[in-house]
Order: sequence, then C-alpha cells, then structure tokens
Amino acid sequence: LIGMEIAAELTRRGMSVFVLEAGPRALGRALPADIAEAIADRHRPAGVVLRFAADIGSVQSDAVHLTDGTTILSDLTICAIGVTPETALAEAAGLPCANGILVDERLATADPNVFAAGDCAAVDHPRYGRFRFETWRNACDQGAFAAQSMLGMNTVFQALPWFWSDQFDLGLQMVGLHDPSRRVVRRDLPQGGWLRFELDEMGIVSAAAGVGPSNSVAKDIRLAEKL
Repeated sequence: LIGMEIAAELTRRGMSVFVLEAGPRALGRALPADIAEAIADRHRPAGVVLRFAADIGSVQSDAVHLTDGTTILSDLTICAIGVTPETALAEAAGLPCANGILVDERLATADPNVFAAGDCAAVDHPRYGRFRFETWRNACDQGAFAAQSMLGMNTVFQALPWFWSDQFDLGLQMVGLHDPSRRVVRRDLPQGGWLRFELDEMGIVSAAAGVGPSNSVAKDIRLAEKL
C-alpha cells in the first residue's frame, strides 16, 4: 500500500514510475484481488509501469537490476518492504516474543505489570487468534485500551482491523481480514465507487472493502464495521 501510494504521488508530480512487486499481483498481502485490480487499473493509465514477479538482483545508485537481465535506470529508488516489530527491550526483559511481543486479550505481556501496544504487539484476538495489526488506527486503539487495562478495567481487546489509503483520486477502505474462501456480495454506488462484502456460512458480514472517488465509501465501511 505504501509503495502504491508513493507511486501515485510521484506520478502526480510528473515523474516516471516503475513499481516492482515480488508477488504475482498488486497488493496481494493487503487486499482482495478485485479491489487490488481496481487500484492497479487506476495507476496504469496514469503512466505507472507495474511489473509483477520481479526478482531484484542488485540495486545501484542509478539503476535496479533484475535477475532476468533487465536493467531499469533510476534517479530515485524507494524500498517499501514492510514492518519488522521492535522487540529488543521486551526480549531483554525476558518477555516471550514471536513476530511481535506476545500479549493477552488485555494487552498484558507474560509479566502482568508490563503491557505492549501498536505495531510491536502480537495480541490474542478473540476473532482472529494471535495477530499483529500494522495500522495507524490500531496503534491509537491499543494505546488507549492498554491504559484502561492498566487502570484495572477487565475487558477484552476486540477492535477490528481497519485501514484506508488514497490512490490518485480514489479512496480505499477495508475492515476485517480478507478470506478468499468466503461468499462475496458486490454493491455498486451511484457516485462511481463500489463495495464488496464477505459473508460467513451464516450470511453474516465478516469483512468489507470499498473503493471509489475521494471518501465516497467511508460511510458504508463504517456501517459494515458495526455489522
């Protein structure tokens, strides 16, 4: 998502942009394929060159070399390669860590007097099991929740993962975790955007995503989150 956002902004500023993706499609880790393709389809006519299954052999100050022999000359190379949780302090304190600092449903670590929140925390979530969220809103939600736990409130952290992204003139929002095995219902919006709802075996909304001009899908995604 960050790489595509940067590509949109640099293109808008008049630069020629290549996006090199190791995976077979755009945004494979974050988004359903149809939503991701809608984003890619907005980038292509703007001049962004998308190349998938790209295996980078080496990077120099003025070029990127792929293992298939392709060389892409570049004045600027940006690597958008994700988040590694910072766990050194927790490990030094003897707290269990595995792709993040392990915390329970109250965001408490193995030491009941130590809490962790944000990108570094791998929380025991009642809906998703052990999971680490990497979003701005999650850091805000968990920080406030950890404070409540410290004050003695015996509640369970069960906020849903939610994120948004701006891509050119399109706004993207998603709530819940995408599962390609679920039944999907699509709804087109009059202002040009569209929504996709993922339903479980009981027909209950389990995840939702939307893309459209500006923030046109925001209200519907908020309603889907309540559902």
